[in-house]
Amino acid sequence: MPRPSAGRAASTRERAILHHPDQRTSWIAVILVSLAEPSPGLTAAVERRLEAISDVVPIVRARWQNGRWQPGGLSRPLLVDGDPLRSPALVRRFALGQEPPLRITIDRDRRRLAFAAHHAAFDGRGLLAIIGALLGQPLPPRSDALPAVTERSSLRDPLRRLLRPADAVAPSSPRPARESFAIRELSVHGLFTGRIAQACVAAAGAHNARHGRPWRRIGLSIARGGPAAIGNFASYRRIDLDAGDRVAPAVHRALRSDDVPPEMVFAPRLLRLLAPIATRFSDSLLVSNLGRAKLPGVEQLALFPVVHGRSAVSFGASEVEGGQATLSLRARDLSQADAEMLLDHAVGDLEPVEPG
Repeated sequence: MPRPSAGRAASTRERAILHHPDQRTSWIAVILVSLAEPSPGLTAAVERRLEAISDVVPIVRARWQNGRWQPGGLSRPLLVDGDPLRSPALVRRFALGQEPPLRITIDRDRRRLAFAAHHAAFDGRGLLAIIGALLGQPLPPRSDALPAVTERSSLRDPLRRLLRPADAVAPSSPRPARESFAIRELSVHGLFTGRIAQACVAAAGAHNARHGRPWRRIGLSIARGGPAAIGNFASYRRIDLDAGDRVAPAVHRALRSDDVPPEMVFAPRLLRLLAPIATRFSDSLLVSNLGRAKLPGVEQLALFPVVHGRSAVSFGASEVEGGQATLSLRARDLSQADAEMLLDHAVGDLEPVEPG
């Protein structure tokens, strides 16, 4: 009689999320895909391909139980009326012991698909690789063949942040009952992460000025993508800025550095001891640039990174080959109107000025 599977232990990246001191955060990443044309057989095709993917990539159907990823069953795509981003089920907190770390909602026109993934199991590129496979592309190389990555960290910067925490993006009043999602198309392509971050920081500063809140100390998190493999291999860089500092050069330097925040390196279980003061280490906003993706049949791709910390504001940039480039905003504590205004300001700084 075969022995039952013992599952597999979590990687350092996965444990850094599963045991992060900020557990108010749901740690859900979202990507929205818009097809160029409706696809009547889309739901059945997604279910069939998801089953095939799970045979090769077990994390797609895994459960987090007894400190290990255990095999389980798949979740079925959910058909919804209207915008799949507005479905309450999409960003409901994952119960990883009872469900897999991936859920999919599809609008009834079979043209828009929203993917929500727990960040312990998938980073942005990992989720994008899943989406490509579900749309008929080959799977990326197996993740266990990837070379090990050596990273270093220091406790110096966290101690400084404890004493001088970053300013938060001002929440709306009253705070909304649900997260806000906003998307804008960009007429420019191939934007560098530094320029995007600079526009987002300026827009957040203008937002705080409107709300009478300070914007002197800025904690900027920049996602640093991992390989095109299914899993969680991404990292990020934290940059501490003062108002008026040049953002783009600081981002360029940080992305070339091997220094990562301490929770990515040090024992994640010990970090739970920091939970009572975790908000003092929070960033002001996060920026993630997914880059250019090749997804035939897709006209628009929108990335909504994890929102965490006191601000719980993130910007995502992405573009699809032959389609559109987008900048997206996701916020836990901003009204839809405030989110739209904040995003409009950032896009205004990125778009070329037309001659008058």
